[in-house]
Amino acid sequence: MARRALIVGINHYDNLPGSSLQGAIPDALAVETAISRHHDGSPNYACRVLISSLDSPVSRPVLRDELNNLFRSANDEVVFYFSGHGSVTANGGYIVTQDAQLNDIGFPMDEILNLANAAREREVIIVLDCCMSGSMGNPQVLQGDGSYQRSYLDQNVTILAASRHNEMSMEISGQGIFTSLLVDALEGGAADMQGKVTLPSIYAHIEGALGAWEQRPIFKTYTTEVSVIRNAEPKIDAAVLRKLPTIFPSAESLLQLDPSYEYDKIPVTENQLTGWALKKYRDVGLLQIHSDHTDLFWAAEECGTVKLTRLGRHYWRLANGGRI
Repeated sequence: MARRALIVGINHYDNLPGSSLQGAIPDALAVETAISRHHDGSPNYACRVLISSLDSPVSRPVLRDELNNLFRSANDEVVFYFSGHGSVTANGGYIVTQDAQLNDIGFPMDEILNLANAAREREVIIVLDCCMSGSMGNPQVLQGDGSYQRSYLDQNVTILAASRHNEMSMEISGQGIFTSLLVDALEGGAADMQGKVTLPSIYAHIEGALGAWEQRPIFKTYTTEVSVIRNAEPKIDAAVLRKLPTIFPSAESLLQLDPSYEYDKIPVTENQLTGWALKKYRDVGLLQIHSDHTDLFWAAEECGTVKLTRLGRHYWRLANGGRI
């Protein structure tokens, strides 16, 4: 199984005076950097990047060929990312290609969705940072004759869009707001304790950072599992998490401490090793001191107790079930 990503950034619109952008190419390059490798340097998505230029314009035929190539295989995990202009007509939403002209604006969003739905890939992720990007996959699309065509997502197809179907997607300081948050999420802002970054956590990170009066990101999915998009730096080592059930007999257990759990720089005894693990749990919000003390050292010194937080109990269950 392979992971492949087609990443497109278009700053230049030669036939649409005054429409050039600054941030689309930097956005595309930033996304490539973020998803091409995991935090530990191991390969993640094999990326193909198309950016606008005079020598090799990202035209509609070029993009169609690249999309057909992206969806050519079975059982791969693929990403299509686009940064540039977006537009809506009576026939639905479009991503605006470099050869766009007035009244011939670009590539229909729902044609991209049709290609994704027809693909035999294990997972298809479509990420659009353009105006009106939420138009892709709308339940009904108004046609030129006044009728409606139904749109749908096939199984394991996900759309992450920068804005609603009638909203702008904004740039600040030469970068798209949405993509800036997307890259932050991929690099660890949306990671769980183990460093796993998933699509729902990416959306939550972006959505939470944008206010009620700003552009609103859109998340549409028909998925049967939550995949890890990137492994960022873990907040705590997996081996330490796996010790949770050995330290706490149950998720609700209270652990009685005593001075033997104290440690200096180099834990030696079993209880000192446990005390070191408890400090790691406390530092990432998995442990609370269930006594009059707020300091773990003094809780051990005066024989206090500790217990797992709700989040700690969640990871206890994962570790106990062999899922870490």
